[in-house]
Amino acid sequence: MKLPMSWLSEFVDMSGITNKEYADKMTMSGSKVEEIDYLGEEFKNVVTGKILSNEPHPDSDHLVICMVDVGKEEPIQIVTGAPNAHVGSIVPVALHKSQLPGGVKITKGKLRGVPSNGMMCSLKELGLTAEHDYPYAVITPAAILGIEASYKVFGEDKPNVAVFDTAFHSTMPPKAYMYAIPYEYYEKYGVRRYGFHGTSHKYVSHRAAEFLEEPIERLKLITCHLGNGSSIAAVDQGKVVDTSMGMTPLAGLMMGT
Repeated sequence: MKLPMSWLSEFVDMSGITNKEYADKMTMSGSKVEEIDYLGEEFKNVVTGKILSNEPHPDSDHLVICMVDVGKEEPIQIVTGAPNAHVGSIVPVALHKSQLPGGVKITKGKLRGVPSNGMMCSLKELGLTAEHDYPYAVITPAAILGIEASYKVFGEDKPNVAVFDTAFHSTMPPKAYMYAIPYEYYEKYGVRRYGFHGTSHKYVSHRAAEFLEEPIERLKLITCHLGNGSSIAAVDQGKVVDTSMGMTPLAGLMMGT
């Protein structure tokens, strides 16, 4: 079980006690605390931005020049090679003098002679997923509406947790996620198998390991997410190696949609 300390403090007076002290007291009382995660601790100067424009780079056949609204008085210019840099997308942006997980530092510079004042980040660069990630993460407008609605109902002091339902499938090898189509469609448009229902498949696979009383690293499992939305995944040692869901629900196991 994972829970935010901000939520816990609504029920227990946490004033005058550190997170470590609380964890030690919980462990000594018989409820072992295995770890304390400080979300965002490795991030510095990383914000969300909205792509306002996308123009070809004058000296490159794969780079594009984007103007991105990051909440400042003026949009900033970012040069990127990401093929999914579409106008209107909401994306994570590492600004000048930012820091990413692993101590990676981002500064402004030039790409092929054109100034770039930051970087649009992938989930892997943010430390939120494994390999085979798409060039940068896209936060859908619908997700933003949900976050804004929750702020209105519960208040802005309540934490929001963004869950990428495709992230658990990011460990699939290319032979599983690639389609037998021209490779340029993958490079330019991101046409590939992404998988879905990841939170369900992850929970079921780990719950199955608990039920079988075996470390998940020893198991080869087939997990089934069945309902109006349906998909099947092959999980080897806790990592997805294949899934029935295609780029859209049209492929794989029949769904209500």
